[in-house]
Order: sequence, then C-alpha cells, then structure tokens
Amino acid sequence: MDNLDNISVVIPYKKNLYLRDILPKLIGKFKEIIIVGDHLEGFNEFQEIRFIPGDYNASMARNIGAKYANKEFIFFLDSDCLPIIESLKDINKLQLDENKIFSGIYLNDKKFGLLSNTISNYIRSRIKESNRKFKLFSSANFIINKKFFIDIGGFNEAMELYEDVDFSVRTGVFGGTLTLTDELNVLHHKKYNLLSLIKEGFLKSLKGSLNIFLFRKYYKNIGLNVKPSYFLFVIQTLLLFTSLIFINKLTFILFLLLYGVNLLIFKKELYNIFLSGIIIGIYLSSNIVGSIVSFINFLFIQTRFHIRGLLDYAICLLRVITKSVKPVQIIQYVTGRCNLRCAHCFYKETLDSKDPGEMSVDNIVMNTANVAPVLWYSITGGEVFIRKDFPELVLKIHEKIRPKFFSFPTNGWYTKKTYEGVLNVLQRLKNGNLILFFSIDGPQDIHDEIRGPNSYQKIQETISKLKHLQTLYSNLYINIVITVQHQNHMHFPQLINDIQEEFEPTAISINLLRYHSLNSEKLEDYILDSYEKAINEYDKHRNKNSYNFIFNSIIKAKEKNQKKIILNAARHDKFTTPCSAGKLSYVVMENGDVKPCEILDNVYGNIKENSFSNIINKKNTLASKNRDWIKDTKCRCTYECANSTNALFNKNQIPGLIKTVVTDIFKNKNPTI
Repeated sequence: MDNLDNISVVIPYKKNLYLRDILPKLIGKFKEIIIVGDHLEGFNEFQEIRFIPGDYNASMARNIGAKYANKEFIFFLDSDCLPIIESLKDINKLQLDENKIFSGIYLNDKKFGLLSNTISNYIRSRIKESNRKFKLFSSANFIINKKFFIDIGGFNEAMELYEDVDFSVRTGVFGGTLTLTDELNVLHHKKYNLLSLIKEGFLKSLKGSLNIFLFRKYYKNIGLNVKPSYFLFVIQTLLLFTSLIFINKLTFILFLLLYGVNLLIFKKELYNIFLSGIIIGIYLSSNIVGSIVSFINFLFIQTRFHIRGLLDYAICLLRVITKSVKPVQIIQYVTGRCNLRCAHCFYKETLDSKDPGEMSVDNIVMNTANVAPVLWYSITGGEVFIRKDFPELVLKIHEKIRPKFFSFPTNGWYTKKTYEGVLNVLQRLKNGNLILFFSIDGPQDIHDEIRGPNSYQKIQETISKLKHLQTLYSNLYINIVITVQHQNHMHFPQLINDIQEEFEPTAISINLLRYHSLNSEKLEDYILDSYEKAINEYDKHRNKNSYNFIFNSIIKAKEKNQKKIILNAARHDKFTTPCSAGKLSYVVMENGDVKPCEILDNVYGNIKENSFSNIINKKNTLASKNRDWIKDTKCRCTYECANSTNALFNKNQIPGLIKTVVTDIFKNKNPTI
C-alpha cells in the first residue's frame, strides 16, 4: 500500500482565508481528509472531505480528528500551511513506522513579505536548534502513527499555545524519534503587521513561560532552542530606538558596530540583515516581556498557594488540638463497581449490586466543600477508574476541598483509562499531588489466583506507562499497597524485596487482612507473624523511598506508630490509643452515607440530603452518641486509615513520633522533614 493511501489528513480550523487554497493540493492525493472546527459553512462544495463542526482549540480539534481518522497514520496540517505539491508524492518514500515522527519546516514565500518570512526563518531556526534530549517539531505539519499518538495521550487540551512543545517532550519520553524531511515542508500563509507580530510574541511567551515555570520538570530538557546570537538583535534594536528617540550618538555608534557583527554572523541566513534583525529584535523583546509578566504571575500563583496552604495547615492543626469533630481525613467511596472479585475484599458482597448508587461530581464535592480543608483525602471504591468523570472529580476536589495529600487505590487493570485520567489531571493541576496505590497481593501466580487471570500483567503495564509520566511530573507518586493474608503469607518477607526491586515505588503500604466487622474472628498467628516480618523488611527500604513534599520523615514515623497500634489490636486485643474515627476522620460511602469508619455500621447522615458540616455537628445526636461509645468502649481495630490519624494526633503517640523523626534525621544527611 502507498503511504498516501494509508494516511488521514487532519486539519484543525478556525476561520482562515487560506484553507481554500490548501484543499485542492490535498484532494486526490489522500483518501481521507478531516477538518475539525468552526465557520465551515463555505466549504460545502468539497464533497470528498469530512467536516466535524465545533468550537475547539487546536489541541482539541487535532485529538477529535485523530479519533475519527480511519488510516494507520495521520498527517496533521494547519489550515494556514500550504504543502509543496511536488513534494507530496515523495511521501511514499518515507519509512513510516510506529514510533517515527516525520515533520517539515516553514519555507519562505515572497508574496507574504518580509515580516512573515522573517518569523518563518526564526521558527525554522528554533526547530533546527532543538538538539538537546527532546527534539522539537511543529504541530503544524507532521506525520505520526495513530496508535502511538493516542497511546501517549494526544495533544494537551488545556493548552491553547505551546502545545507543540508539550507534545514534542512527551513523544521523546515514550521513545518517539523525529526526522525532519523536505517532503513535509510548507509555505506558512500567515500575514503579520507590526502590532500582530508583537501581540503574538507576547502571548506565546506569556502562556508558554507560565507552563515552563509551573511544570519545570516537564520542560527542563528542552532549553530555549534559540540561538544565543539571536539575542544580539534585541540589543541592536534597543540601541537603534534609543539613538533615534534620544538622539544619542554613542548608542548609534554601538548600534552600527553590533550591526556589523550581525552582518558577519547572519549574512547567509537572513537576506535582509537590517530589517530582519529589527523584526527579530522586536519579536524577541515581546517574548522577553511576556516571560517577565509570566514570571510575576507565577510568583503570585505560588505565593497565594503557599499562603493558603499555611492557613489550611493551621486550620487542620486547630482541629486536631481541639478535637473539633471537623475532619482532617476523609475516605470517599466514589463507586461500588469493580471489574475484579478479590478473595480478601471486605466489600465484594456489594460489587454485584444492580444499582451502584454513585453520586455525581457536584454531589460529592459541593456537599463536602463546607468542611474544607483536609490533610488527607482518599477516593476509593470499587475501582475508581471505572468512572468516566475521574479527571473532573479529582480536579474539583483539589480546588474545593484542598487536600494536602490526595490518594486513591487502584487494581491497575485499566491501563488506558488510568493513563489518560492521570495525564488529564496532571496537565491541569498547577499545585498539589496525586498518590496512586496499586494493589499487589503476591508473586504473579498468587496475585492472579487472588485477583483473577492476567491481573499482574495488567498492573505491570499500567505502572510501566505511568513511570514515563513520573519522569515529567514531580507531583505524581506511584505506590504499592499489599495485604498480608492466607494466600500470600508464606511469601514474606521476600515479597517486599521483590516488589521494591521490580517497581521502585515511592512507598509500600503493608495492610493486614481484616473482616468487615468489629467483632470478627481473630486472625491466626502465622498471618500476624508474616505481617510483622513484612513490616520489618520494609524498614530496610523505607529511607530509599521518599516523597518530594514536606513532612516526609513524619509520614514515615507515622507508619511505624500505625503498625504498632495495629499489631497490638490484632495480636493482643490491646487498646493502645484513643480512636479518632468520627472526630477527625470519616468515611463517605458511594451513596452519600457518612460513617465514622469502614468497620462500624453507624451512619451519621447522608450528604445528598444534608451538608457534611451539619451531619457531623455535635448537635447531631446519632453522631455524638457514637463518638461517646467509641471513647467509652476503647474501640480498637486494625483499620489502617483511622489508625494513621490515631498514630499522628494522639498525645501518647507523639513521643514515639518525635523519636523516630529525630533518628531519621541523623541517619540521613538530607531528609525531607
């Protein structure tokens, strides 16, 4: 099959005068042409073309076009880029492959004048200059394998500008290789005047620089991709305008000297050194101004975030000290659906319910926002990635409830859904973190026996793909959670070492099998022995793994306290410390029921019928009586979430906490407190 027969052309479109010139060049050459955008009414005569109307930015339009494309490869072409008709037939010579990207550059066209051609020269120079770890290419004219494009998440729809740089970085991380080829060179049909030139330079830099500042790890390997010598044009332009405005002979002489230097450097690259130099100088100056404004905006965003964060911590600390009954921890069930039926799951009886009882995003978030902020918020289920609105849910929780630590467990089965959901959130999350806990229950055969065939392979695939994102986003943490139980107890402590070696997680959470009742049967000693062996083995790895955020050592110390509390309850039925369930920590079921914890059946109210703050208020007799019962009976269990809060915020736990933190500081030269 010819390459041309195996390529879909996708064109994002906003009202543009030049599309009518471009289409005749493509019709007859390509079997499928898709145009996505608005103002398409004037193209009805082109029956060979598929039009998808809608008001989309360029990234959205390209992603939608890719979704509907039927060919193996996609030729993305902007509506102001005119291909060279003689070169199109040579596309058949390209060795198209899954991870290969072929891109062209902008050529000059005399009819568009000096301004447009100079900017085309500048853009061409930037692309050729991208010789660092990630090579840049223009989103305006490139060919890519459709499967590879979709697998890595397509274009960042949160970006209206700079999306080509964002996409270039991601293709590099996932092993894409770029080839610049003359077959895809285009004439850039875009006319500038001085005002539009300055406006474009300012806006591109303003929005692009803000992304660089906010997502520094993502863009750290791209550099400026501007020849340092180009900044001589900025100085040259400033000298010229200074000499003209202030009639200063010295600055004019310096301008002439610098112009002479530029004449020697750029005589083969720019055909009009004087005017082109001024144009580039003005454009780069607008870039610099845009970057400065962007940096000020970034400082404002960060300052506001940190001030609000400090206030949030202060509010949570006050809740802890006063035991105000407002939460510092919320466990939110968002679905009762799950694709697996794990043998040890205390929740498995409800997973086959005909009515999953899920609440909408607004019901979950808006009815809980009145108790914001919280230290820790976890969404769970069921399998959380079954929900199609996962990104919206996470982003609204971050915005309205402001958790300092945000986690969610997953079985890792849905690689595509998980990757796309996490990527979508990270692209929009300017501050905050995501902590994923992947459930692993043993070596591959044991894990699959407990969870179902191919479960282990699925989790490997999902974690492997997310590891690519972890190289780009410093606020993504990939953790493992394992439950010590009857079917895997014989594999400890070695299993901890195996998991650490294979997955290199940020943390491993070791849970103990529990039944969904406070008065359930006691676990056998051999289960508890294996649990203790697993804990002791992980202590050898604990300091290798760490979060990037503050309180890292305190989190580690909390885990040690938590395990002691759980072992005392499980092995000796011993009361160690008062339980904060129903005071500082709560569970919200997928139907909206608010409970003190997962173990107790007590329901304080439903957030679909009442606000969270009213439900947990001391005036609520049901809640108050249950809190008194928890205190009077010295209620104790092995529920990890409640015991995390107990291990951190009870007076008798603080000395052990401090001792562990101090030991961690002296053992490690650079601990993150």
